[in-house]
Amino acid sequence: GELQEEFWPRLYIAPASICTGTGAISKAKSKGWFDDLPEGSFPCSPADAEKLKAQTKNLLANADVRCLLEERQDAEFNVRWKWNGHDVRSRVDGSTSTHFYDWKTTREPDPTPYNWYRTVLKFNYHLQAAMYGNAQQAMFGFERRMRFIVISTTFPYECCVVKLPHRLIQQGRDEC
Repeated sequence: GELQEEFWPRLYIAPASICTGTGAISKAKSKGWFDDLPEGSFPCSPADAEKLKAQTKNLLANADVRCLLEERQDAEFNVRWKWNGHDVRSRVDGSTSTHFYDWKTTREPDPTPYNWYRTVLKFNYHLQAAMYGNAQQAMFGFERRMRFIVISTTFPYECCVVKLPHRLIQQGRDEC
């Protein structure tokens, strides 16, 4: 839909002549190419462009992801509020009328909510969920569990939407 219409025309795939043998864009060979790109463009290697296409296809095939994207009211915004007398700030990836959501990538080939909880604890995403919930409470007077849109960077690029269990969010609140 609209998001694809905004993104794909701004994606510029590097020619093979400026890519390394492993497929990455070579800094040394690409200086002029980067300089000639329009403002707001997304430079990309051919391999990454193929991965993006596959990831996008899977994301848009997921009903939970599509629902969040179709109901999106805002994207990439800062929220500032007071929590326990402290000034705090969060950068929110997106919101609907009732939920904040955040994009996450994982090397986990099958990012089911169960498989992804190890990553949550490793990177302290339960703290982020607690912060987002507190921000919602401060802004709107209600709190809904945030959603994590999780996409694998490993073939076949599976994805899921994760809501953390209440006990894990409470643990995040306690730690915050």
